[in-house]
Amino acid sequence: MVDDESKSTKVVRAGATAVSGGVVTLITAPAGPFVASVAASVADRMVNIMVDWKRDRVRKRWREFVGEYVKGEGDVDPMVAEAELHAFGDQPYVQELVLEAARGLDEALADVVVPALGRLARLYASTGRRADGFFRGMRRLLQELNAEAFGELLSFLRLVNEPLTAGPGIVDVDAAKAPFQTPNMSHILHLMKANLLAHDDGVGVWGSSHGPFLPSEKAIVKCSTARQMLAIIDPNEPLRWIA
Repeated sequence: MVDDESKSTKVVRAGATAVSGGVVTLITAPAGPFVASVAASVADRMVNIMVDWKRDRVRKRWREFVGEYVKGEGDVDPMVAEAELHAFGDQPYVQELVLEAARGLDEALADVVVPALGRLARLYASTGRRADGFFRGMRRLLQELNAEAFGELLSFLRLVNEPLTAGPGIVDVDAAKAPFQTPNMSHILHLMKANLLAHDDGVGVWGSSHGPFLPSEKAIVKCSTARQMLAIIDPNEPLRWIA
């Protein structure tokens, strides 16, 4: 009887050593409840860490979003914009904009796109527009970009809008050729086309919005679309609708 109890105790202790040391071993039945208890404890701790992290991230992003929203139009008093947000908060089109923005804030890969989402929502709300294909396309594009790709998009739009670069209405872009050859340009152009912010040049690509991407992605970008996108994501540009 003593031998059996001693053997069981050793098995349990062995299980404890294996778990705490991170070593995968064969655990026999007597150690099962112990392992399950440790796993449950670790899982609960991981859940709490993730919940706290996500709550902090969501709070930070919403504060930045609202801050950019209320100062989105340079010639409008931020206090007036804030009052409008409260006053029209029960309007269906405003609720729809907020819901769409919430999806972008929750799914965005990088914090750097949050101000652009705030300016996008402000542009629509200030003119009483409902979220449409362009709004959703911009939201999906922004949320899929990391910080580096967002910086490349901003530089690309500024370049396209230079008088010497912009053509008579359209710009033919090839990610494999200068001056558009940057590490993430194929990804950016693919996302723009997937969200109807650019058009295929006839060569065609395949895959979802997450890839795969051809190494020499090409697209045709309307100058008016590029100007509108720049007005939304560049804080140095006046927030306005491009005719």
